[in-house]
Amino acid sequence: MLPHQGAGASQALEDGIILASLLGHSSTTASTVPHALATYNKLRVERATRVKNTSCELGRIMEFATVEFGDKKEKLIPNFMVRYDYIWEWRAESAVKEALALLQIGRASCRERVS
Repeated sequence: MLPHQGAGASQALEDGIILASLLGHSSTTASTVPHALATYNKLRVERATRVKNTSCELGRIMEFATVEFGDKKEKLIPNFMVRYDYIWEWRAESAVKEALALLQIGRASCRERVS
């Protein structure tokens, strides 16, 4: 994770919260761990990739290495805020609910295919 948003540690915490919720759920067993990990990937990869990509972009902007902003400092703050809002607005409770819902939906569809 690049340092330009200061989000590396928070990404690790978010990962831990989701993994603990999925793997610690009462319905997770040794045989369903692969599904729990697939659910984790489905939720986390897109967000972590977006944080990484925007951090890289932000680094270029902060070094004035983009055509879009050049040395126009007044344009930077609104752009920064949009990037940081995405990180700051993440809520553990909502993410855990989504993760557990996906976990149950996936298990239900697996049961239907087996039947």
